[in-house]
Amino acid sequence: MMNNKCNPYIIRFHSRMTELHKNGQKCCTTRRRIIGRFGDVFEDNNIPGQMFRIITGSIMPLKYVRDLFYTSEGFQTPEAFEAFWVEMYGSFDGEMKVFVHWYAPILKEEPDARI
Repeated sequence: MMNNKCNPYIIRFHSRMTELHKNGQKCCTTRRRIIGRFGDVFEDNNIPGQMFRIITGSIMPLKYVRDLFYTSEGFQTPEAFEAFWVEMYGSFDGEMKVFVHWYAPILKEEPDARI
């Protein structure tokens, strides 16, 4: 579900990710499919009104996310990331190609936050 940079859309996040977003401890989301592209604006379903902008994306094996980017996903250990993935998707295949969406919050002071 992509947008045209003007109309934000909602991305569903697990409720445990809400505090990580609010505290700036999460700056990417790994998904089995593409959910947005560079420049897209979205809201976390648990934080109405707070916008985020996708700044880049990567395709990589899931094990790379676990081993290298678990802190960017908001986890303290690779094992915690893997356990959460299993909870969400039922299994962990380290060789599976996944889509990592890197994003940043849009400050409310930005006059063109939806552009």
